[in-house]
Amino acid sequence: MHKMTANQAKQNFGELLDKAQAEPVEITRHGRRVGVLVSDEWFSFDQFKKRRDIEKRLEESMKQVERGEVNTLDEVRQEMRAKIAKWSHEIDEKS
Repeated sequence: MHKMTANQAKQNFGELLDKAQAEPVEITRHGRRVGVLVSDEWFSFDQFKKRRDIEKRLEESMKQVERGEVNTLDEVRQEMRAKIAKWSHEIDEKS
């Protein structure tokens, strides 16, 4: 995502519009994001919300990796087997 300060966006509005046609442009003021400009083609509220949700999930996933909070494939398989066994046991008890 391209970034511009609010002052740059104001002074270079045409450039801002051009950049937004290619990718969202983050606009910052005093180092904080205050807005994002996207092209009309890119924007639909549902798509925007889905994309933002995915972006948040990816950001959290990257933080987990940085903190070493990751599972190996074997750990995931083991956890899934335990859940399946639990569900099977619950089904057997109901029968």
